[in-house]
Amino acid sequence: MMKHFNKVTCFLIITFCLSCNNEKNQIKQESVILKDILFEIVTDKQFYPLTPPPPATPSVEVKFKDGTTLKTRNDLYTLEYEKFIEKLDTDRFVIGIEDSTISIKNSGLISERLKESGYADLIDLLNSKDFKTQIPIDTSQIKKIDKYEIIIRSKVFPKGFNFREYKGFDLTYYFYGNVSFSRAFIRASGDYGFMIYRRECGFECDQDYILIIKRLKDKWKIINKIYAR
Repeated sequence: MMKHFNKVTCFLIITFCLSCNNEKNQIKQESVILKDILFEIVTDKQFYPLTPPPPATPSVEVKFKDGTTLKTRNDLYTLEYEKFIEKLDTDRFVIGIEDSTISIKNSGLISERLKESGYADLIDLLNSKDFKTQIPIDTSQIKKIDKYEIIIRSKVFPKGFNFREYKGFDLTYYFYGNVSFSRAFIRASGDYGFMIYRRECGFECDQDYILIIKRLKDKWKIINKIYAR
């Protein structure tokens, strides 16, 4: 009985260790991919800072018959904007990134988009791993891309973040929004596959894309970007 118990225990330990090593290898592979492709993403011309616009009109003060005055909304905005400009570090350009992969909720849509775009050969990769399980992203190698600082989103907004309600006055640098990625779905050859990319920066760019990626000359490149929402 004890021998059988020991065999089962050893099997479970070995299985657990192999699982851990496999996850570590996946984290390492995906961090390499992100390091290579982030430069292409963050230099996208459509990336713009979420900086509050200057007041559109001069301040207006409303006076009542009893002699009291009321600051208009524009006056309050002007004061808020002036305080923001005083503390703004114009040499810092920040992009937030999630510290773990995002789960794919609609695999049917991803399959459909891949097929429509001529990448039906990649659909079976969705079954190659648990696409709903999130794993950590190693950002230690991607703290800086060109002029952009890459900062974990939870450090930028520890209480969460709603782009649709964001005013932009609470930061001291130019903020270019948040990016997140799914796990990488790579062929056994190790040089071709796809991943899901999400960019959040307001109404106009809250979007998901399928990034078709390929390893060319020891670097991962985006060879196609497919809208996936």
